[in-house]
Amino acid sequence: MEFFAVTTTSVYRIADQKDGKIVPVVEKIALMGESKIPVGGCLDNGYLIGISRDRICLYRDEDNSTYPTNRTHRRQLEDVNTFFWGGTTSPITALFFLKDEALKCLNASDLKCCDPRWRKQTEEVLAAISDDNPVLVLSQGEFAISFGE
Repeated sequence: MEFFAVTTTSVYRIADQKDGKIVPVVEKIALMGESKIPVGGCLDNGYLIGISRDRICLYRDEDNSTYPTNRTHRRQLEDVNTFFWGGTTSPITALFFLKDEALKCLNASDLKCCDPRWRKQTEEVLAAISDDNPVLVLSQGEFAISFGE
């Protein structure tokens, strides 16, 4: 699966495979302003991609210090000690399947966390992420991407 995450400053390509192998990919493909992570840079130090309203984060489950062979039990990002977190993004504005839409979003004015202007696209991406995905883990409850109405 591949999609694009827009933050208030950047666009990231998110994928659960690379060269046919199951691995997490969080690569910055566009930037507005300055950032510690350059365009072309990737988040590192983790084998799961946690997706929450506050960030996308690479992390490892506390029970598995190396890449797990049995992925039946995966903790959500917010349930894992931050010691096991790797690289993180800024808060999420929207999620898209199409790169062009993500880039247009980044260039829009007054971006905010969980921006309702892109609710439909974001909800489509979230619905496509299955519970048994070996890499992508959606946060639930108060940490979930939501549009609070």
